[in-house]
Amino acid sequence: AMRKRTPKNPAPIPTEYSGRRFRSRFEASVAQLLDLIGLTWKYESRSFLIGPGLHYCPDFYVPEQNLWIEARGYHSASADRQVELFLEYCQKNGWHYLVLSPDGCSYDGQPARISRTSGRWKFSNKEGQKLTVTKSTIMVDKLPAHEAVTGR
Repeated sequence: AMRKRTPKNPAPIPTEYSGRRFRSRFEASVAQLLDLIGLTWKYESRSFLIGPGLHYCPDFYVPEQNLWIEARGYHSASADRQVELFLEYCQKNGWHYLVLSPDGCSYDGQPARISRTSGRWKFSNKEGQKLTVTKSTIMVDKLPAHEAVTGR
């Protein structure tokens, strides 16, 4: 039986960006963010077996960072479990994992925040560290806040 979606959890809207079709507008906007900051990325490039019969395909991979990115519009128990298991997988392999969601974000399992205002993206976590995005890197640092991304 099809699960009925509540208004809080609407169906994703497939979106074209830069000649590619993404499963949702949020994924397309993350691709745009990665392009803005000049990172090379791959979309849904690899699937992992993260549990018995449980496959997971992260949305983005940034090779130069060894960074996997999940763009999650909404939370669900099964998706939360996938994220949990893939985080463990990343930690075992020395990879980074960034989960971007309007409901709350994390970087390598640490809570982080992302906000977008007039084309600028800001990342921070509750320790007051900034999740800084520059032309070539996404990293956590303890420097004073500076705006992560501009449309330049």
